[in-house]
Amino acid sequence: MSALENIRKGLSSSSSTIIVGIIIVGLVATFGNFLGTDNAFGNQNVLEINGQDISIQEFSLEANRINSIFSNQEISLEQDQLAQIAQDSIIQRILLAQQSANNGFHVTEDFVKKIIQADPTFAKDGVFNLDVFRGFLLRSGLGADEFQSILNTQYKSIQLNEALNVSAFIPDDHLKKFISSINHHRDITFKKISLKEEANSESVTLDEIKNFYADEGSQFIIVPTASFSIMDLNTNYLESKIQVSDSEVSAELLNLQAQKSNLSQKRISHIQIDFDNESKILSLQEVDDIKNQIDSGLISFEDAVSNFSDDLGSKNLDGDLGYTDGSIFPPEFEEEIKKLSLNQTSSVVELDSSFHLIKLTESNEEIFTAKEARNSLIDQKTQSLFVSLEEDILNFIDQSKNLNEISQLVGVPLKTFSNTSLSESPEFLKTAEDFLSSFNSLSIGEIIELPIDNDRLVFLQLEEFFPERQKTLEEAELEISEILKLKKAQDNLNNLVDESILLFAQTNSPELTSYEDLKRDTSLVPNSMVSEIFSLRKDQINQIRRFDATEGDTYVYILDSIDEIELDNSSEEDSQNNDFSKNALINIEDSLFMEQLRSNASIKLGNLL
Repeated sequence: MSALENIRKGLSSSSSTIIVGIIIVGLVATFGNFLGTDNAFGNQNVLEINGQDISIQEFSLEANRINSIFSNQEISLEQDQLAQIAQDSIIQRILLAQQSANNGFHVTEDFVKKIIQADPTFAKDGVFNLDVFRGFLLRSGLGADEFQSILNTQYKSIQLNEALNVSAFIPDDHLKKFISSINHHRDITFKKISLKEEANSESVTLDEIKNFYADEGSQFIIVPTASFSIMDLNTNYLESKIQVSDSEVSAELLNLQAQKSNLSQKRISHIQIDFDNESKILSLQEVDDIKNQIDSGLISFEDAVSNFSDDLGSKNLDGDLGYTDGSIFPPEFEEEIKKLSLNQTSSVVELDSSFHLIKLTESNEEIFTAKEARNSLIDQKTQSLFVSLEEDILNFIDQSKNLNEISQLVGVPLKTFSNTSLSESPEFLKTAEDFLSSFNSLSIGEIIELPIDNDRLVFLQLEEFFPERQKTLEEAELEISEILKLKKAQDNLNNLVDESILLFAQTNSPELTSYEDLKRDTSLVPNSMVSEIFSLRKDQINQIRRFDATEGDTYVYILDSIDEIELDNSSEEDSQNNDFSKNALINIEDSLFMEQLRSNASIKLGNLL
């Protein structure tokens, strides 16, 4: 038995369902960071699949890949949805790759490198560019080996998936039955019993209502409500009150430009020539000669690194040392870096036991606009006003002023809520723990401060409170009447079903409804009833059946006939049906295979979701 036959062994299509999902194919490299650059996970692993660890960087890369796919389809995902799909995607890829390796498939290192070099994401002017690729790795937080390992599993999973699909054998008679089951029709005759309509036709007495209230009155509760006022202090509102002059914007622009050196980062490469006391003069002559060759264009900086540099750690990276904000490298380096223009090579820099030539390869100094300066000023003034108003409000509270008076004094509008329950309160209030915990225990006239977030603070004053209580008989009468009517209709349902069955003995009863050519996608009857109807066989035609829908209706029906579609493989439409049905059956097997792999796998989830 072959490896693929072993894989398929034990799979049964009798309980299969088609699972629609994302198939893990193709390489999509993204430069975003799903969790942000300062995420709390650091370098920890967020998944373990059969002993294989998945890092937060790999998870972030996959989340961005999937987000890109959905964005291209103009579909927006919530963060938790994106995380769940990324998690499932990685689990599927790793399980398929592990199964692929177990069954003799392999992906060579050279193949992976060719895939990277062929990816347009890493190209510059249509040609693979090593610096672009390194920039991607730097931004994604991945090492070159880790990224190649991800691609290795990616293409192992693709190999196995393609092999399974190509090797799928579906007999023609099986395929025809499947197509027929999709396309055939049903004819039915039925009587619908609407429980709601039957309940409306029932009647109840006042004594019945009173007796029910006496026994079950405690279930009819009016939840506690309150009347209160709030003063919503938030930065969005305060921003509209801020005025900024052109002269202030000009001054702020100068201030931001003065600070930009602290925000910028520069990337450098270097050539290192080591020396000791005896070789220092010769080494200095060597580095001067290298400098002259570079300046005269006889050799490129990168070739000089490869030919002469003694720093083995950066030699194979064209001398790349990464980024600095002005505080990473030795002072001698940082002083020289400040003098360099982009792609310029420095003078010789001397350290304790080595000479260096430095090249500035990237610079991301920020250039600020007048709009950014204006926004910066508005933010500063808004925060200042926010803090000032909070202090004023607290002082007025200490002076025993009520919230209406304080609102007029500080110029922040008041909002009032009358007879409002906890569930009816504004959503932003329900995010404040103090509001949730103290709703039932606030004192009338008391003002409480409710922090919502860093940019929002709410002050609330209770005016009236109505505690939880049981409804009076008069308040609960209509609700009890509906309950009793529904119960009577339910108690009488079997009798109604029996009466409906008798209708089928009549010829052309006007109370029965007939549908011909009923299809699977019909909305004329509940979906669950459609599934039952299409599961019936020809030997079950003309049998009276009962179906209780979850919506509260009951159907008494018979299956009149099954109209199957005869297939002619010569037609173009039938050929398309064949292709569709074969793919559907393959998807069923794929879904079963993944369920089998997952059920036998050891998967440990981190706390990302």
